[in-house]
Amino acid sequence: MNVNPVTQLSDAFRGLLLGTPAGEPIMWSLIWAAGIAIVFVPLAMRAYRSRV
Repeated sequence: MNVNPVTQLSDAFRGLLLGTPAGEPIMWSLIWAAGIAIVFVPLAMRAYRSRV
């Protein structure tokens, strides 16, 4: 398994464009996106609130 979110996203796009099965790369892309958002949204909000 590749642990690079860009690889998973490109595999998902490739699968969708070529009409090949893309379920697993799409799932991993969504998991990566959710994980990144869970980590960085609170950090961004904290930084924003400290400057306002």
